[in-house]
Amino acid sequence: MAAASGRVSITNAAPGWRAAAAATCARGGEVRHHLDHGQPRRPRRELDGGAGAHDHHVEHGVAHRRDCSALARLAARRQHREVSGPPYPPEWLALLEGLKPGLRLWRSAARARAEAEAGRSRGLAAELTPLGDADAIVYLARTPAAARALRDLETSILPGTTPRSFTDAVAAQHLALGLALGFPRCCVDAYLARLARGVTRARDGATAHEDFVAADDIRSRSARLWPRLNTFARLRGARWLSHDPCRFDCAPSRRYADDLAVAFTRRAPAAAADIDRHLARDVAVLRDGDRRDPGDAPPDACVLAFSKDLDPAGGPPVL
Repeated sequence: MAAASGRVSITNAAPGWRAAAAATCARGGEVRHHLDHGQPRRPRRELDGGAGAHDHHVEHGVAHRRDCSALARLAARRQHREVSGPPYPPEWLALLEGLKPGLRLWRSAARARAEAEAGRSRGLAAELTPLGDADAIVYLARTPAAARALRDLETSILPGTTPRSFTDAVAAQHLALGLALGFPRCCVDAYLARLARGVTRARDGATAHEDFVAADDIRSRSARLWPRLNTFARLRGARWLSHDPCRFDCAPSRRYADDLAVAFTRRAPAAAADIDRHLARDVAVLRDGDRRDPGDAPPDACVLAFSKDLDPAGGPPVL
C-alpha cells in the first residue's frame, strides 16, 4: 500500500473509498470545532450562555451540525476530473501524505463505518467509538497503535459523558489529544485557555457564540491575518487547517497549511485555487455566530480582514 516515500497511495481508489470520501468532502470534511474540526460546534439556537468550561465539550453531543459546502462540492468535482483518484477533503490528504498523524471525525454511525472502511481500504488503521445509537467518532491513523491511542485519549472526555470541572487532569487529556492529532502546542494551549474561561465568554466578559469568542481571541493576538489560516470562512467545508490557530500568523500552523496546499495543488490545482481565494475573502463573525460580509455586519461584529498582497494560489486578486 505504501509508496517508497512512506506515503499511502491515493490513486486507483476502490469504489467504497470514492463514495465515502466524496460524501465527506461534500459535507465539509472534519466538522468544525475549536480544538478539532471533527467535533461540531453548537448551533446558535442552542447557545444558552450558561455552559461551564467542560460542559462545552459535553454539549456538542446534542449539536451534530452537518454543514454542506457548495465550494467543497465544487472542489470535489474539479479534483475528480484532474486526478486519478477520489475526491477527498484536504485533511484526508494530509493524513495520507504524512503531514498529519491522525484524524478524528464525528459522523452519523453509518457514515463513520463507511469512512472507517474507506480508510482501511487505503492502508490506514481505524477505530470507532459509538455515541449513543445515532452517531460515532472514527479515529484514523497510519498504524493500529496510533488509532487506538487516539480513541483511548478521548475515553474520559467524550462528548455526552458526565460534566465535570475543568481540572488539570481534564486539561491534560485535551492537550494530549490535540497533540496526537498533530495540532501545534501553541494552538492547543490557546483553545484550553478558552475552555477554562468558558467558550461562550468573550474577552469583554459578555456571553457570545463560541465562534465569535474564538475569532475575537485569535484576531486580538494576530499581527497579520494570513488567509490559509482562516477557519471562519462563510463556506465552512473548504479549509487547510483542521484546528483553530492560536493566531492568524501562527508559524507552525502556516507551515502546515502551506505544505498541505502544495500537496493538494499537485493533484487538483483548480480546486486548491478555489480554496485559497475563498479563504482570502474578508468575513465578519457576529456575536451570535453568524457570518456576514463586513459591509453588512453590525458594529460589534468581529471583522477578519485577511492579507491581500499575496494570492498564494497564483490566481486573480481576491475582490
